[in-house]
Amino acid sequence: LFGSTSFWCRMATTSPYADQDFKSVVESARQLYLEGKQTFYEANVVHLSEPVYGRICSSRKGEPPAKLTANPNRKTAFIFGSDAIASIVLRNNAYDTLLRLGFTRDYLYYDIIVQKCSSWLFLFKPPACRRDDFLVAPATWDGVEAVLRALYPDALPDFVLHRAQLVETSYESFEQEAGFKFLESRKMLDAAIAGGVHVGGGPPYCSYEHFRSLPRPRKAWQVRLFLYCELRLLELFSGDGHTYMDDGTPGCKEYLCTNVDIADFDPMQSALIPLDVHVPDQNPL
Repeated sequence: LFGSTSFWCRMATTSPYADQDFKSVVESARQLYLEGKQTFYEANVVHLSEPVYGRICSSRKGEPPAKLTANPNRKTAFIFGSDAIASIVLRNNAYDTLLRLGFTRDYLYYDIIVQKCSSWLFLFKPPACRRDDFLVAPATWDGVEAVLRALYPDALPDFVLHRAQLVETSYESFEQEAGFKFLESRKMLDAAIAGGVHVGGGPPYCSYEHFRSLPRPRKAWQVRLFLYCELRLLELFSGDGHTYMDDGTPGCKEYLCTNVDIADFDPMQSALIPLDVHVPDQNPL
């Protein structure tokens, strides 16, 4: 399926430590994480700085996530690599970790306080995923184009047409042209999951189906909205393969991967850890 592009790459098939060693690390890491971040860091950073990938997952009602993304209809998810685990995830509290991984304050307030979603840290090492079609691309504009070519082919021509504008234009300018904050469209996600029906009160969630229904020629801001909703290229996405904080501080390397079930990962080579995220009371929305 992905053989036509060089930007996708299969997860590495070798590991520097045995399955049982990793299982022991993640089991002890879970308990140490709950006891204190510094202890978790000091005890496990040596092991978890080796080839390990991670993702912040979200779920409703405190239940463990079933897929990498809360929206089961999404085809991709963001993941981070070993550099983030060693330098960000293990050195900060949960809220600061999410900020340094590229989440914005208003997004976290809406997701955790308004939507009452739970956050989870999912760690896995290659070759944990047992699916042959689990592939990874760097989160660059070239990587985005590769994702669209493989998974969203009807959106590819619009992306190619407007690529230069997407790269050069600020996110805020696209929102101004649209006439609404893209987060308002994201709030229609529940309706989209329920069947793609637009309910009153805000702009429709721009799913792949909705994007394909838009009349041609599609505008650059509509492409950016689609990338925001469906691929989760949020406000701080730069296209250089790294996360950024809202003050412009660069973070870690990030990647796009195919969205799969958590159950597709070997439990001997992965770990799902609940995060206790304390969001400030101030409403940034």
